[in-house]
Amino acid sequence: GSCHVLFAQNYEKSVHEPIFSGATGGGGCVVCHSNHGIQQPTSAMLAGPNAVCSGCHEPGTPGAKTAQQMKLWIDGLGASLKTSEAVLGEADRAGMEVSEAQVKLGDGRENLVKARLAMHTFQPDEMHKPILAGMAIADETLKSGQAALHEKNVRRIGLAISVFFIAVTVLAIWALIRRLESDGSGYLAPTNVE
Repeated sequence: GSCHVLFAQNYEKSVHEPIFSGATGGGGCVVCHSNHGIQQPTSAMLAGPNAVCSGCHEPGTPGAKTAQQMKLWIDGLGASLKTSEAVLGEADRAGMEVSEAQVKLGDGRENLVKARLAMHTFQPDEMHKPILAGMAIADETLKSGQAALHEKNVRRIGLAISVFFIAVTVLAIWALIRRLESDGSGYLAPTNVE
């Protein structure tokens, strides 16, 4: 598909393309993703106990540090987008208008996809651009969701205050009626007309 073409185009720009091109099994994608039992493309492939990169890059070397940085960027953006999504979902379920922010969040997810694509260039600057754009969107949408939840709370407090004053007024009217009835005077007292 079109995504595979983009992956390939990014990979061709990378420092790994000439290194991997002569690898057994055709090189290219299969070096990292395997030919059989395709490796699921997660950030765990970059750094950690089962990282593909660690097969060639010893911990502490520039290559390993770059892989670790890219993993942190992807994981950080993914987590930020999930947090924004959760807050917006809560606001939406509370009946607040957050549809615009939810649409904007889609742009953030698109930036995460772009960052994953750019990762195949193995050029941190190329990958950092969509990461920064995505983080800005995650931050903006999170603030929108938080503002909507705050507004919901303000409305609830306002409603509670209104209900309180209405209840006080009703009780005051009830007390006045009871007093007038017990005094036998006032507008509500019966009149004897012969």
